[in-house]
Amino acid sequence: MKWKEPTFGATPMLKALTTANAHRKAQVFDLAAEQKKQKLNYPSWSEPWMRKYKEDWYIAKANGDEVGMRTAQKLAEGLRSKLREMEKMPKAEQEQMQKETVCWMEGRMNGDIKKMNAAEERGKALRGQAVASRNDSEQKSIVEDNSEKRNEPSNKEKNNSDKSPVLQRDDAIKKAIKITASFEGSGYANIAGNSDDQGLSLGILQWNIGQGTLQPMLISFVNKYNNQAKEIFGQNYTSLAKALQGSKQDQMNWARSINDNHNKIKKVWKEQLIAMCNTKEFQEIQNKAMDKYIKQAYSLASTFNLKTERGLALAFDIAVQNWACTSSRTKSINQKIKSGNLSEQEALKLIAQGAVDKSSEKNKDDVKSRKFTIVNGIGTVHGKSYNLQRDFDLTNKYFK
Repeated sequence: MKWKEPTFGATPMLKALTTANAHRKAQVFDLAAEQKKQKLNYPSWSEPWMRKYKEDWYIAKANGDEVGMRTAQKLAEGLRSKLREMEKMPKAEQEQMQKETVCWMEGRMNGDIKKMNAAEERGKALRGQAVASRNDSEQKSIVEDNSEKRNEPSNKEKNNSDKSPVLQRDDAIKKAIKITASFEGSGYANIAGNSDDQGLSLGILQWNIGQGTLQPMLISFVNKYNNQAKEIFGQNYTSLAKALQGSKQDQMNWARSINDNHNKIKKVWKEQLIAMCNTKEFQEIQNKAMDKYIKQAYSLASTFNLKTERGLALAFDIAVQNWACTSSRTKSINQKIKSGNLSEQEALKLIAQGAVDKSSEKNKDDVKSRKFTIVNGIGTVHGKSYNLQRDFDLTNKYFK
């Protein structure tokens, strides 16, 4: 009888260690660099799924499971494919496709084939709607182009909003950014405390904890430039890192804890946060974070058929402060613009008032002062007087 070496599977302890190590590696994986390589933006809802697939891949690799590695890689690529598809859809259909994508992934994770198939069928229907919508839009564009007046912008100018926001940083959008940045306080290292119930706000566009716009930027910096983050924050690094790993409420509690009794950021934290803001690395993160607002500004300009620098400036300020009007309000405004055959200047007043009406009572005065200063070209925001043509060379010329 020949001796046969005994074989042993992984012990529960080893499995636990493998899983814990894979989880750690997935959590610190540089998604920002991957997005740049893929030329794709990961919405916040998709990031946990991407990290889950990374974790599955690391576990499979540690176990020598090549099939598991390929499966995890295939699922990640499938999600990236869906994200690319969603970028071309109208916003309402994007939101619905997001729900169906998550539903499909949850079904697969739980082994629920019925749920997966139902989500896939609904996704196919949405894709069909998106194609039909694009075809209708293209046909409408042809009709509008044929009726174009000589003094209206060219097709190239009309379609600017469809281009990459990075490529659209022309004079008009730069003026818009400067105007909104001035309203927000201006500067990469601009910092504010909890006076507006947002916990902590910083940067050119005052990204903040309350609205959840600052957390992804801080996470990106901590993950991508970890040694630099530890050097800047010193003993406070652990508190920051723990907060970023917690829930939204944990993050707000942390933000409030670094405020003093006057809702100003405590001295040590303020110095450290400003030091981070002054690094070229965090400034690059801020620049990248602006891209989604630039893209949204062009989308709003297209929605309301705005052609001027002033119109784009208003669209950008709405994107930053309000993000968008509701679909019903947008429809109502466009109907009034068309039925009244309004000029763009008259249309801007309706759009600005729509942004004001959408705002909470607490913020209405601030929103109104900003929006109508842009519309009128002069006004007062946060106690500062503005003449936008003099201060920023804002005109009614068509943007290109």
